[in-house]
Order: sequence, then C-alpha cells, then structure tokens
Amino acid sequence: MTFKRFGFFCGLLFVFSLASAWGGPAPLRRKAAAAFQAIKTEPLYRFRSRKGYLLYKTGAGLPGGLTDGPWKSEGVVCHVPNNTRQTKPLYELMKADDYAVRYAYTNNTGAAQGGWQLRGVAFYVAAEQLPGTVPLYQLHLPPRETDPGKEFSGMVVGTDAYLYTASASEKAAAQKAGWRFQEVVGYVWPSPYPPPAAEMPDLSVRQVEAEEFSVRAVVFNGGKANTGGAHLYAHLLLYDKAGKTLFSDGKYVGGMSPGQSQQVVFETGGRSLVGLRYQVKVDLADAVREADESNNVTAPAEFRRKLKINSDPGAAGRVPVPSIALTGVEANPAQGRPKRTRYRLTISNADAYRPDWFQSLRGKLPPNPCGDGMTDARMLLRFTVERGGQSREVGCKPLGSPQEMRNVAFDSAEPLADSDRVRVTLEDRADGARYESGSYAVGWFGLGDVLTTVGCKSFLGRAGSYLCTTDKGMSVCENLRVQGKPVQCTRAGKAQD
Repeated sequence: MTFKRFGFFCGLLFVFSLASAWGGPAPLRRKAAAAFQAIKTEPLYRFRSRKGYLLYKTGAGLPGGLTDGPWKSEGVVCHVPNNTRQTKPLYELMKADDYAVRYAYTNNTGAAQGGWQLRGVAFYVAAEQLPGTVPLYQLHLPPRETDPGKEFSGMVVGTDAYLYTASASEKAAAQKAGWRFQEVVGYVWPSPYPPPAAEMPDLSVRQVEAEEFSVRAVVFNGGKANTGGAHLYAHLLLYDKAGKTLFSDGKYVGGMSPGQSQQVVFETGGRSLVGLRYQVKVDLADAVREADESNNVTAPAEFRRKLKINSDPGAAGRVPVPSIALTGVEANPAQGRPKRTRYRLTISNADAYRPDWFQSLRGKLPPNPCGDGMTDARMLLRFTVERGGQSREVGCKPLGSPQEMRNVAFDSAEPLADSDRVRVTLEDRADGARYESGSYAVGWFGLGDVLTTVGCKSFLGRAGSYLCTTDKGMSVCENLRVQGKPVQCTRAGKAQD
C-alpha cells in the first residue's frame, strides 16, 4: 500500500510570516493569530492487540466490536488538535483477513486499496510545523512469510503493521528492529496545548521613556516558560489628537526566557512626538499564547517635552552600545581543519569609542581565557548566536584598540540559517560592565546588494526593511521574503499598516 502526501493548507507558514511581520495587513495578522490561538489539543492513545497490531484514537476508551483481543492501552502517544482550524484529517484504514485486523492512518482518501477499507476521519494533525509541534512519523513493518524460502503459507504475526510515533528515539529504535520509515503524516504536540497558565510565558511592557524623536521601552517575560520559536516583535504606534494612527515601527525582540528583560529603542524617522500620543505594544500579532493577554500594551500617553538644563553631562565618558553588521561569509576558511563557516562582522560605530578604554590592564587584572588563548586586555568582544529562542556564545576576541572592531569574525561548525541572529557584547573587565548590541539576522546579509539594483532602498534605516519604488523591486523583495529571508517590503505610494 502506498501513502501519498496530500497538500492541505500549503500556505500556512506564509500566513504566519505575515502575522509576525510589521508590514503585513492588520486583518490578516489578526486572522492568522486568532486561528492559531484557537487550537486546543486532546491526547492521542495507542492500543496494541493480542497479535501485536496497533490502533490509534482520541479518548482513553476502546471502541466496541474489536476482534483479536485483548487490546491493551500503551498510553498517550502525543496530543492532537480537537478542531479543524489550520489542521488536516488523518483517515483510518482497516484490513481484516485470516491473519489479523490491522489499522493504518493517512491523509490520502485514495489509499484504500489492496484490501484496505476507508473508515472515516480518525483524528486531526497540524498541516505544517507550528511553534511547539513535532513530526508524527509513520513506519511500516513489511509482511514476512511463515516459511521463508518456500511457497507462501501464511504471514508472521505482527508484520504488515503500521507504527506512528512522535518520539525520535522510538522511531530510531523501531528502524533498528526492521521497521521502515515512510513519511511524516503531520505535526503534533508532545504535551497539552495550550499549557496551564502557570506554565506559560507572560509578556508585558515596562519602563517606557520618550524623547522627541525616539521611545525606549523594556519588554519583560514574567511568566514561567519561554516564548518558543514565535517571531516576537514590539511596536511603537503614534496617534494624532483624533486617534488616527500616523506611524508604526516594529522591532524584532526574539525569544525570551522566564524573567528575561529586553530593551527596545524605536526611532520615529524624524517625526516629532510634540502634539502626538504614543503607545507601545508587544506581540501585536498574538503569536505567543500567554498567561495574561491584557498587559501587552501601554495606555496611550501624550508626549511632554522635557526641560533640559544640561543635555547630557556624562556623555563624554559613556561607552556606546556596539552597532553591528554582517560583512562576509566564508566556507571552510582554514584548509586542513574540520569544515567550518566564518562570519565577518563590523562594528560600524567603532570610531565612537575612546582609545584609552582599550589600554591593557597588565599587572592589575589576572589573565583570563578568551577563545584558545589568555589575555590581560581590558576590553573583550564576545559573539553570540540566537537560534530558536536559545542563545549560545560562539567566540571571543580581546581588543587592543577600537579600530580592531572594524573587522572581526567568528567560526561556526555549521552554516547559520537566515532566521538565526548574531549579536556582540563588549565587556569591560575593569568594572565588569557589558554593552550589548542589537541582534542582526543572518538573512539580512547581501539583501541590499540585490534590492537596491531593482529600485528598493532601506526604509527608515531599519535593517531588513525596504521601501520599493518599482513593481519589479516589490516583486523581487516579496520573492525573497517567501523564500524565508527576514525582509519586510513596503511599496512606495501604497497604503501602509
């Protein structure tokens, strides 16, 4: 019997990318987010017959009229959606002959052949890999004769069977025992969704401070779980006195663990806040299910110009935050060594750092490991990669002068994905202070070289955001976004959300 994939809701991931992007239409964002938030799961149980065949169903009780008993429950395999939004059905197939009754599950209604009978929808699975889901694997144990090498006289009990599991380790063990992996039939949750409120993240906006041309806010996860793989953004919205939205700026926040704070700075693109009201929202697209959804937005506030007697008396001694950009990617730069990929970066504001901050602290500070060597440099530059809501340090460089930050690099054992992000932290070992850059998406590298030639330019100075003045440019930009590039495309002259 052959099981074929059935393409159902094939545009789901595309809808989710729009839901998380700043430039997507608001109704589409809300529709996609509402559909995802509406999903609830129920446990999927597995039962095994006396002859070793498997039956899968929701609900802990067995259906009546089963043969080849006794059937024994093997517990919960995974959790599947209990409604049809953003899901696809798996139909139950049954074959009953002299050897046993056997069951299989497929999304292809044309698979009922060779003695298999279609019995209707058994349960639902997610059509694409949503945040928090894992693959549901289908494996088959081919039929074997009872008398190998001679005329067929029967089938070994327990063969010609189908196994479904969401456990990669169970899949591997089954393959070692002779089962053959066939396909991923859909995606399921390893634990109940949504989780109890006590086990969920809880995002809020804190410490909002406004200047005439910028707003600074702190996003905080006060829940008991991380935000997962959702594309989490914070937004600044500006309103006139009548409540009309005049401006919106989205900033990528990334994954947040319990208790983590993330500072976000919004620039108004030269628009003065005088006479306007401002509001900061986190997770505008509701991509993250939270314990409390009511605290994601601040109340609209009127901007009040501050009276400055001394604009910034400590500016001369303040260490700026590094501003980074990816400048090059090299495959296997060190010949004769294990294959690695080198990522070159520049700190574009290196000239803003005073040379005396980089003096050696020899004799005042003990040597400290940095990579493969030891150093007594005062300033260290540490490289961090963010992937799937998790951060890991991938390198460190001692600095002897600010000029050294114009061309720095780190190596990775495997190539980074477009959605992975890089950031650097400048560490001052004299006082323990750390100055962390914003995160830079790997997929932003090289976008400007492609898009500026077809009529697109950087929009309001935000990395990965482009304003296109031609239809060709907009088409190229959209194609890059559909291919997975973390790019936001706006057509000049068209309405913007």
